[in-house]
Amino acid sequence: MGEVRAHDGPDPKKAKLLTNGHNHLQQNNLLQNMKPDSNMLVFEDNEHRAVTLTCLNTLRKSGQFCDVTLEVGPHELLAHKAVLAAASGYLLDLFSLEENTSRTHFKLNHVDFRTFHILVDYIYTSRLEVPVEHVKAVYKSAIRLKMPRAAQACSEFLAQNLSPVNCIGIRACSTGDLNTSLMRNCDEYIHRNIHEIAVSKECTALPRIQVEIVGAASLHLDETNEKQIYRLVVDWVKDTVNGVDDLDAITDHVNVVYLGADCMLHDCVNIDDITVNSTEYVQDYKKLSKKRQMTPSKSKEKLKDQPSSSIVARKLQLEGDIEEIPVEDEWKVIASEKSIEKDGHSFCVCILHNKLVTISIHIRPTPHITNGNSDVNGHTLSPCGSPKLKSVKNVFDPERQMSLVLLAPMSNGRSGLGVAVMDEKIITMGGYERGECFRSVEQYDPKKNKWTELPDMREMRARFDAAEHNGCLYACGGSDGFTELSSIEYFDGKVQMWSPLPNMKQSRASTGIAILNDKLYCIGGSSGQGGMKSCEVLDLKEGVWSEIAHTRSRRSEAGVCCLADCVYAVGGCDSWNCLNTVERYDPDEPDRWTMVSHMKSCRRGAGVAAFDDKIYVVGGSDGSSAQNTVEIYDPKKDAWSYGPSMGIPRVNVAVAVVGRRLYALGGFNGKVFLDTIEYLDLDVGEWSSYVPTEFV
Repeated sequence: MGEVRAHDGPDPKKAKLLTNGHNHLQQNNLLQNMKPDSNMLVFEDNEHRAVTLTCLNTLRKSGQFCDVTLEVGPHELLAHKAVLAAASGYLLDLFSLEENTSRTHFKLNHVDFRTFHILVDYIYTSRLEVPVEHVKAVYKSAIRLKMPRAAQACSEFLAQNLSPVNCIGIRACSTGDLNTSLMRNCDEYIHRNIHEIAVSKECTALPRIQVEIVGAASLHLDETNEKQIYRLVVDWVKDTVNGVDDLDAITDHVNVVYLGADCMLHDCVNIDDITVNSTEYVQDYKKLSKKRQMTPSKSKEKLKDQPSSSIVARKLQLEGDIEEIPVEDEWKVIASEKSIEKDGHSFCVCILHNKLVTISIHIRPTPHITNGNSDVNGHTLSPCGSPKLKSVKNVFDPERQMSLVLLAPMSNGRSGLGVAVMDEKIITMGGYERGECFRSVEQYDPKKNKWTELPDMREMRARFDAAEHNGCLYACGGSDGFTELSSIEYFDGKVQMWSPLPNMKQSRASTGIAILNDKLYCIGGSSGQGGMKSCEVLDLKEGVWSEIAHTRSRRSEAGVCCLADCVYAVGGCDSWNCLNTVERYDPDEPDRWTMVSHMKSCRRGAGVAAFDDKIYVVGGSDGSSAQNTVEIYDPKKDAWSYGPSMGIPRVNVAVAVVGRRLYALGGFNGKVFLDTIEYLDLDVGEWSSYVPTEFV
C-alpha cells in the first residue's frame, strides 16, 4: 500500500484507522459473528456502522473527499453529498436538481447555522446533542430539512418538558408542521392548564382578536356551548380574511358582529338599515370601519411581491431556500375559559390560518327595537322589519335574540331509529350505528335540553318505526342485525316497563306505522329483498291483527303518518327504485289505497310527520345521496311545496313534533352516523341546532 500523504488524506494515524478499521476486533468476536455454511461465508459486523460513521466524520472534519460546500449565512461547511442526501430528504431534493452538473457550492437560506451544524453532526455521528434552549430551533430545522427521526427526538423532548411558561412558544413552533404529535401534545396540555397559561407572558403577547356579539340571548355558558361560540367566531374569521395579512388587520380593533337567524356571525358593517346598529357603539364601529377601508391595505401589495410557484422552484434550484413546508391551513380552537370577573366575557387560545392567536368575546344584549317598522330613534326599517345587508342574505331579526346553547346530542349516533313523543318529551328507541343494533332507549326534555335513560327494549331493533298512544310507546318490527322481526312490544309510561304484544302475521323491517282510532297500522316494509305491498292492523283494545288492502306500490323505507283521520304512505322504494309517489288510506271508505299528488323529489328513509295540519317530509335519500331538503303536503290543495332545508343532510332520520317545533333526530349524512338533533320552528320558519331562548 502506498504512503498516505497529509495533503492527500487524513494524517497517518487517522489513515491507519481507515485502512485497518477492523483490526481492533478480537478474533473470538469475529468467529462469533461468522455463520458456518459450506457454500458461503456469512459475517455480520455489528460495529461496521459506528466505525464507518466515525471514519466519515473524520474525513469531513479534515476536508477529505468532500464534494459539496454549503453556505449558511457567513459560514461555509464542507461535507459529502451522498451522506447528507441519505439523511435529509430536503438536501436529496436539492442535490437531485443539480445531478447533471458538477456544481459543488450551495447557499442555504432561512436556516440558522448553529442548528444546521448540530444536525450535520448528528448525520455523521448518529448522536443528537442539543442545548435545551435550542431544541425548538433544531426541531423546526429538522422538519424543514425532512429529517423525521431527529425531529421526532426533539418533539418528544419538548412534549416531556411542557410548562405554562413555554407551551405557547412550543405550540407556535409546531404550527403548520406535517408532524402532528407535538401539536397534539401541546393542545392537550394547553386545554388542561388554560387557567395558568392565560396569564403567562407568552400568551398575553399573542395577537388578540376582540369580538362583540350582538343578537345572542343572555345565558349561562357551559364548556360545550363556549366551544360552539368560538367555532362560530372561527368560521366568521375564516370567511372574513384572505390571508395572514388580513388576519393581522382585524386584531387592532374590536369587531362587532351580529348573530343572525341563520346561526352565523356577520360583521355589523354589512348592515345598511338602521336597526341593531342604532346603538352608539355600533354606530362608532361603522364609522371606524369606514376610516379603515380608506387606508390602503398592504395585503394586496404583499401578494404582488410573492413569487409564483415556478419562481419558488427556480429559487430552490439556485439558492436552496429552506421555506416552511406548505400544509393545509389549521383553523381550530385549542382551549377556552370564561372570565370570572366579567359577565358575558370569555377567552380562548386558537389557531387561525396556522397562526396562534387569542380571542376574547363579549356578548352584548340585542338593541331594543320599539316596533317592526322603526327603531328607538324613529328610523324606518325595511318592510320585513329586518336590516338589509350589503353582501349577505337578509338573516337579521332585530326583535328576536338567538341562543348559543347547542341542542344536547344523543348518547350515540342512531340511524333507522324509532321516535315518539310522550308527555312533551321525545323518546328515541333502538336504531343502529356501523352495523350494531341497539335496544337502548333515551328521553329528551326540550325545556331542560337534557337526555335521560329509559329501560331498554326487550329486543334489539333497527330500521323500524314507533308511535305513542294513551301513555304507551309502541315499537314494531325492524331488524336485530341478523333477521327481520315480526315482534311488537310496548312501553307503559306508568310502570316504566316493556311488554310484548302478539306478533305480526309477517316479519317486516323498514316498515312504517301510525295509530288511528285505537288501531295500529303497519304499512309495507321489507322481508328479504324488495319492498312489500301488504299492510296489517292491530286492534289495540282486542290485541288482534288483521289485514287491510295492499298499497298500490311496493314500499320499503316509506314514511307513514296520520292526518285528518287518514293514513298516508309517503315515498320509500320498491326494490332498487326510489319513489316520489304518495298513497292515502281512509278507514271510513272502501278498503283501498288512493293515490294523491306526487312529491317533487324521490325519497326513501325520510322522516314524515303531520305538522301544522300538513305533512312534512324531511330529508331522506333520492337514491344516490342523503338530502337536507324538506317538502310539505297541503291536503286541502293536494299540492306539494318545498319548505326550509335542514342544516345537514339526513337519511333514515326520525322526526317528532313537540308544540310548534318539528324535530329531526339522528340518521346518516352520507359519511357518519349522527347523534345530533335540530328543529324547525313553525313561527320562525327555519331550522336551528340551538336551544330556543325561552328554554335558556
